[in-house]
Amino acid sequence: MKRALILITLVTAIAATAAAQPGPPPPRRDPLPDYLQLTDAQKSAWQTARGNFETAVKPLHEQERTIHQQIEQALSAANPDATAIGKLMISGKQTGDQIKAAHDALDATLTATLTPEQKAKFEAFKAARPRGPHPDGPGPMGHPGPPR
Repeated sequence: MKRALILITLVTAIAATAAAQPGPPPPRRDPLPDYLQLTDAQKSAWQTARGNFETAVKPLHEQERTIHQQIEQALSAANPDATAIGKLMISGKQTGDQIKAAHDALDATLTATLTPEQKAKFEAFKAARPRGPHPDGPGPMGHPGPPR
């Protein structure tokens, strides 16, 4: 009887612990459409534009990741080849420029759907948003940021 009671208590405690584990966080909601008070048609156009953008930049991000790995491998070699590393750096810069161009095109597409009032709010939002590497964090390609 005592063993059964201990076993039931143990099983209950394990079940309660498992049930108390938090699940995955809810998906993040983009506050910008609400802030800009987008119409349903504008929201649909933004979703389409963002979907097209994601499709276009996914292979570029993969290419950029591959280039970064190749740079790390080349730098860790016993005798790093400066010319090969330089070529990889240039290739990485070109890929980054393509991603930036896609971002700029997305921005233009999104802006084209807005009213003048919404454009003013959107420009204020973009001006307040941090750009580039975090000032206290690593710079491009994982290198330390500027000295303080």
